[in-house]
Amino acid sequence: MNNNAGVSLLMVVLLAGCSQGAGGSPVNRTAAQEAAAEATKHAAEAEAAAAAALAPEAVTSIEAAAGHCRGIAAAAERTMTARQMGAPIADVMEAATKAGGAYEKIVVDAYDWPLIQTERVRDQVITEFQNAAYRECITSPAT
Repeated sequence: MNNNAGVSLLMVVLLAGCSQGAGGSPVNRTAAQEAAAEATKHAAEAEAAAAAALAPEAVTSIEAAAGHCRGIAAAAERTMTARQMGAPIADVMEAATKAGGAYEKIVVDAYDWPLIQTERVRDQVITEFQNAAYRECITSPAT
């Protein structure tokens, strides 16, 4: 799965779980599972379309790294939002596992943070977490 498709899958699953009150009733869990299945389908379609549309010469390695890191930052923002909404780590990790190793690390890192009660501070924590994920990604020798 390419990184953009993985990020799309992770964000849809996290948002579905959050909006349905992740960890709630069986009906909510079923809705989240259905959203995950739909997201998986769309992620596969997006991956195929991206592979067909992007010739290797169309994207420089710097552009590719920046795009990848923007995706990592978006996943970090959604993961921390899910964390701050009280989503269970097991549910979030399940979605991250489908997307890949970098996303699993984001989940573990997000759940090291406490729940923040004040909305302003919570928003700052989410933004800082997102920025830290981007900074780590863009400065990593692997990208």
